[in-house]
Amino acid sequence: MSRSGEGMLLFRDDSDFATWLKILPFVQTRFPEIELLAFCLLPDAMCLVVHDSGQVLGDFMRLLQGRYSRARRDVYGSGSRLYGGERFSSIPLPGKGAIGSVLSWVHRLPAEQGLVLFPEMWKWSSFRAYAAGEDWPVLNGSGRVASILGPDVGKGFRKLVDSSAGEPDWSALRKAGDRQVPKQGSAPRMLPADPAGLVARDLGVRRGDLLKPKGLELRRLRHRAFEECRSRWGMSFAEIARAFGVTPGAVIQALAPEAPAAQPAARKPRQKTPRRAAKKEEAGLLDR
Repeated sequence: MSRSGEGMLLFRDDSDFATWLKILPFVQTRFPEIELLAFCLLPDAMCLVVHDSGQVLGDFMRLLQGRYSRARRDVYGSGSRLYGGERFSSIPLPGKGAIGSVLSWVHRLPAEQGLVLFPEMWKWSSFRAYAAGEDWPVLNGSGRVASILGPDVGKGFRKLVDSSAGEPDWSALRKAGDRQVPKQGSAPRMLPADPAGLVARDLGVRRGDLLKPKGLELRRLRHRAFEECRSRWGMSFAEIARAFGVTPGAVIQALAPEAPAAQPAARKPRQKTPRRAAKKEEAGLLDR
C-alpha cells in the first residue's frame, strides 16, 4: 500500500487513474516475476495484492511510483511530496485464508470510504474482473485467485466480498507472515521513489533547484543532498546520479573530500651575485 503525501491527492480525476493503468504494464514487463492478484486505486492511496519472491518488490514499487510521479506535471520538479512516508508498506500473507480476507477488504474500500454505494460501482479496482469476468491483462496473477475462489469465480468472489467485514488484523498477519518468510541474509534496501524530492523538501527548496542548480549556493545544496542520500538510504553513486539526472562521476567529484589548500611558500630575499655586486661597486667608483 502507498498513500499520498500531506495535502496531496494521489489521483485527482479519471485521467490520473488511467495514466497509472497505462504505466503499470510497462513496469510489469520489467519485473515479470511480480504477479498482480488484485488492485484498488483510491484518491489518496493505491492498494496492490501481489505474489513475488520478496527480492524485487522494492524495485518494482520504486519504478512504478517514480514513473507515475513524473507523469504528474503538477508535481514533477515542484518539490511537492506526492507520496506519504518514505516509500510504501507491505505485509507478507501466510496463507489462502489471509489472502481471501485481504482481497475482500481491498475491494470494499471504495464503498466504505463513501466514494460509491457498492464495490462494483468503482471502476478503478479489479472487482469487475473477478465479479463480472472483465478482461484485465494486468492481473497476471488472477489464476492464483481463481484457485482460492473455486470453479465459479464470479460467484465465489461476490460471496467472499459480501461475507467478510472489517479490516484484517494486520499485526497478526505480519507476525504470521514473518514466521512463514525464510530469513535470507540482510533485508533488501528500501529506497524512496523520489529521493531528490524528499531531500529538497527537507532542505526547503524546490526539487528543480537541486536538479538544475543556478548559482554557487544551490550547487552546494545539491552536494549536501548527495551526502543525505548516502547517509540516509545508503545509495550508491549510480543511484544518486539517476535520481538527480547527473553522471556518477559528478556525484563522486561532489562527495570527494576537499584537499587542504596549499600554504603559499615564503619568498626568500634575493641574494646579490658577485658579478652584480662588482658592477655596482664599479659604477660607484665612476660616479666619484
